[in-house]
Amino acid sequence: MNRLWAGILVILTCSSTIAAQQAPPPGRPPPSPGAATSQQQAPADYSQEAFVIESYATTARYENDGTGERDLRVRIRVQSDAGVQQLGELVFGFNSANEQMDVRSVRVRKADSTVVAAAPEAVKEMTATVARDAPIYTDYKEKHITVPALHTGDTLEYEIVTRLVTPLAPNEFWYEHNFLEGAIVLDERLEVNVPAGRAVNLQSPGFPYEKEDASGRTIYRWKRATLTHPSDEQQAKTKSKKSEPKPPAVQLTTFASWGDVAGWYAKLEQGRTQPTPEIRAKTLELIQGRATELDKIQALYWYVSKNIRYVSLSFGLGRYQPHSAAEVFA
Repeated sequence: MNRLWAGILVILTCSSTIAAQQAPPPGRPPPSPGAATSQQQAPADYSQEAFVIESYATTARYENDGTGERDLRVRIRVQSDAGVQQLGELVFGFNSANEQMDVRSVRVRKADSTVVAAAPEAVKEMTATVARDAPIYTDYKEKHITVPALHTGDTLEYEIVTRLVTPLAPNEFWYEHNFLEGAIVLDERLEVNVPAGRAVNLQSPGFPYEKEDASGRTIYRWKRATLTHPSDEQQAKTKSKKSEPKPPAVQLTTFASWGDVAGWYAKLEQGRTQPTPEIRAKTLELIQGRATELDKIQALYWYVSKNIRYVSLSFGLGRYQPHSAAEVFA
């Protein structure tokens, strides 16, 4: 039946095309032989871009036990000194408590086809800025890579692999992804690879994808390109909108419901709020001589507000399991 409808559609399309060629609209002269050629769009000119991302491919693979691996492969054509400055150092973050990052390769391909590869000493593991402010609250670290001999006209290529070696939630996994914005990207691809038969909740509004089952795996694939910059009008509209958090372009999780998430987190939180003898003693000291319940609450509030430092870190960046009351008090 689908083939029948396809055939009818082709016939109707061809018929309407022939009729249009045979009888041009009244009052409109027939097109000249060179008109079609002159109306074709000229190739896009990206020569004024600081750099052009020729290829940006992300592959995320997960296993049933919650472990996984993310692979990033990128190729960028550098076209100006501004591009050299922006790409002279690459920075990638990871959570050292449960992830391992491997810099597979960083190389610069010259116009004469010679290749300059980054030496091992070009890669340095550093504590992230946020971790310097709150070192005991986050395991977030960064790989800083100095790109060797990068000049205008070169092509930068790199591959970064991040392995999730300790599942955050045993037998569960989740992933989110945002496609590139603000740069010219000729070919951007995302592939998410999960065990076949594993129920996942996938959200990707506005970003179509393909799904394939092969060799005991289910693979989701996205392909897109960003060939223009937003116009001034589009940028103005974006700025005029209320500053609401923008959801990720792709979200995937094996958790069936928020109730399942709450059950997992309840186990992480269990026992972390229990007061120690030291905390109880300090509490009695602070409320001593306070007659009413409100006076006691105010005394405890003022002590906590002045002596307990609050650090705002998002989940994941600031770990998922709360610190114990004893650790915070210490």
